[in-house]
Amino acid sequence: AAYAVPHPTLGEDLAAVVVAAPGSTVDEAALRAFLAQRLAVHKLPSTITRVAAIPKAATGKVQRTNLHREFATSGSEDATPADAIERSLAAIFSDVLGTATVGRHDNFFACGGDSLKAAQVVSRIHAQYGIELPVPALFEHPTVAELAARAHAAKTDLDARMQALVAEIEDLSDEEVARLLAQEDDGEFA
Repeated sequence: AAYAVPHPTLGEDLAAVVVAAPGSTVDEAALRAFLAQRLAVHKLPSTITRVAAIPKAATGKVQRTNLHREFATSGSEDATPADAIERSLAAIFSDVLGTATVGRHDNFFACGGDSLKAAQVVSRIHAQYGIELPVPALFEHPTVAELAARAHAAKTDLDARMQALVAEIEDLSDEEVARLLAQEDDGEFA
């Protein structure tokens, strides 16, 4: 069930509770990835909580207006960042959000983030690491832990592409290097 939750800058945001099939091991990240394939980025819930059952009124209908109180996060997931990238991302989140600390499982949007602040986060990640992440990546991976995993993957990909480029350059003959440098001097690459 989807429901509105108070948001410090937007007024309201979207959250969801999910009842998983017995024996299912689906986690929030997997659910978020599934929804990201089917929903517009701005329609992704800021939090997705697995529950045993969704409370209903005597009529059998879901009481959406009470769900945000029923499933308010207690802050118990405010775990310390696990590595240097997580610590750096937590510091970026904290600075952009204007909060003292951000845990590795805290949702950027539930902590007061919005699309403009998401753009600031992505810009700072690019400035600090040289990794180009699209703004929707933060909507799809809104916690420090999830975004760190995405950043690790992007960094690994960037490193692999750089190594391939270096290998290609090292394989150039002296004649090919001279020809390429001559083309640059002639303004062909400008």
